[in-house]
Amino acid sequence: MTTSATIVNDPEAVGVEENGRTAGKVDVAARFLSTLDNAVTGIAITPKESRKVLWKIDLTTLPLIWLSVIIAAVDKVVISNAAIYGMKADTHLAGNQFAWVGSIFHVGYLLFEYPASFLIQRLPVAKFFSATVLVWAIMMCCTAATHNFAGIAAVRFVMGMAEACLFPVCNIITVMWWKNSEQPVRIACWMSQFSLILTGVVSYGIGNAHTSLASWRLLFLVLGGFSLLWALIVFLFLPDSPAQCRYMADREKFVCLQRVKGNNTGIEDKEIKWYQVRECLCDSKTWLLFLFGVAQNIPNGGVVTFAAIIVSGFGYSTLVTTLLGIPTGIIATAWSWIIAYPAGRFRNSRCVIAASCNLLAVACAMLMWKLPRSNKKGLLASYYVFYTYWGPDGRMSARGKCFPARILHSVCLREPEKE
Repeated sequence: MTTSATIVNDPEAVGVEENGRTAGKVDVAARFLSTLDNAVTGIAITPKESRKVLWKIDLTTLPLIWLSVIIAAVDKVVISNAAIYGMKADTHLAGNQFAWVGSIFHVGYLLFEYPASFLIQRLPVAKFFSATVLVWAIMMCCTAATHNFAGIAAVRFVMGMAEACLFPVCNIITVMWWKNSEQPVRIACWMSQFSLILTGVVSYGIGNAHTSLASWRLLFLVLGGFSLLWALIVFLFLPDSPAQCRYMADREKFVCLQRVKGNNTGIEDKEIKWYQVRECLCDSKTWLLFLFGVAQNIPNGGVVTFAAIIVSGFGYSTLVTTLLGIPTGIIATAWSWIIAYPAGRFRNSRCVIAASCNLLAVACAMLMWKLPRSNKKGLLASYYVFYTYWGPDGRMSARGKCFPARILHSVCLREPEKE
């Protein structure tokens, strides 16, 4: 059995040294392991003990990042339902201004991506993340008070800046807690589209409410208030790393670190290693995933902003449109989970899976284009199946966990959608 002293001296175990280069300071995990005595590290880890710790991780850490992604996505996509509840008229949006309201979120996202990635490495991951959740929650609430394009564009821009750290944080946490073979399924969980289900249910409920406040304003206040509460939950319960997890004993932390040792990524290092940056930029896979991100998120950007408008354009009423958005979340989530198993189980399968899903989405887009407007059922069915495009995002994110900023940079590089 490997002792803590051996682990600290073994650079491959915790990422203290990579490719012959020694970091100025050891990994956070190495510092923690050096404090443990032989009573903790000297006992062999059994498969049963490892499964028990994995089960605990799945019941504690996974729900926190999963719900964080859902809430962030709700805060982002709710603008589509707000549009059919009268937001465009109340804020006097004309021409392409609504399209810019959707796109300016990504401008803020893009500008703050690299500063966010820098801060994630320098600051405690979970604490920094909770602060950004607080910011985007405040911006959600502020959206309800906007009365013109300038106001709503400003809050959406700041919201984009705050959410820029979301996926880098989730990727880092996934690498910290789960082995490479376990990551595709977990990524499928936290990248699921339950946000569309939640948005549809809440929007329908608020649409039936009769208050002096406009439905779209109430929608932002309710969801923003929940996000404020979630920021507190993240601050209190999400650990910065396995070594700093308050609800785990030292033995459980040790098992966590031993489980992910084979990832060869370390746990947490506060120093930027520029040779790794160069290696990333010189790796052809980085740029292939960058191009994948650009192509994959062109339809995503349009659907996020105009989903409810698209469905209402098929001839459905406002309240029915909000309900018809719920199945899209079920389809996208189910598809993401269905393809997670072969993506993690079979080697070299992710590109084939991604291409197949996208070909299906292209076929559905052509049907929505060519079907007569009177064929409401055919249009709606094509729209639903189109959401299979979401599945490859999680599979390819599992490949891109080493350079999330470059991939997320590509998410934002698209033209504003036109109405």
